[in-house]
Amino acid sequence: MQKELRTKAKKLCREYIKLRDCLTSTGTLGHGRCTTCSKIHPINELQQGHFVHTQSRYIKLTYDERNIHIQCAECNTFKGGNMAEYEKFMYNFYGEEVVNGLKLDRDRQKQLTFDEYEEIIEDFKKKIETIKKAERMLT
Repeated sequence: MQKELRTKAKKLCREYIKLRDCLTSTGTLGHGRCTTCSKIHPINELQQGHFVHTQSRYIKLTYDERNIHIQCAECNTFKGGNMAEYEKFMYNFYGEEVVNGLKLDRDRQKQLTFDEYEEIIEDFKKKIETIKKAERMLT
């Protein structure tokens, strides 16, 4: 059951991050600007890149929206996250306090409970629906 919840949370998180960042970077839900190289790509070519990588997919930081942004495959996969550019983005976008807090959270988080997974799933469902409604209103 926990594996099913984790799979669902991961899927919804990925969908939300792509929609959120496409909408904020290009004003559409079909294309988005890579956080690290600034190239525009179709949404289906974008990945979710984590600023702070964790050893486990079972902790909250894995789903922390501030820690995840869209990246192209070249930056996220082939350049290992393009971390120098990602860090510049993070400091410019969030500031030192948030960036340092995310880095500290990597080592002090505990595994997620069933209830926490269910909370994450419901939260992302609501946020996805809100984005889709907003986009429909704009068109």
